[in-house]
Amino acid sequence: MLEIDPSQTNTLVLGQEAKLSLKEHGSVGIRSAATSADESVLSVVRSRFEYRKPAPRNPGGDAGTRSYLVTAKKVGATTIVTQRIFRGSLEKEHFIHVVVVNP
Repeated sequence: MLEIDPSQTNTLVLGQEAKLSLKEHGSVGIRSAATSADESVLSVVRSRFEYRKPAPRNPGGDAGTRSYLVTAKKVGATTIVTQRIFRGSLEKEHFIHVVVVNP
């Protein structure tokens, strides 16, 4: 599966799925969010969290990665807006450009 690169414009083919991975660390208060500026072009289908270490009960063991699955729904261009949320407050916002093309 294609991994979205936050540092560049990403091109997806109509109907293609891709994954965007963002770091989280719950006990510290670091969360993430990802949304599409135009859900008709690219939709965020779901997200899934995976622990970095298999034993999340250990101190600091709840760090991991949240993967967002996106689907290219219509030819066009849009932006994925990612947010780093620290203890409930927006700390940083990043914009990733995505272009959806015909196969």
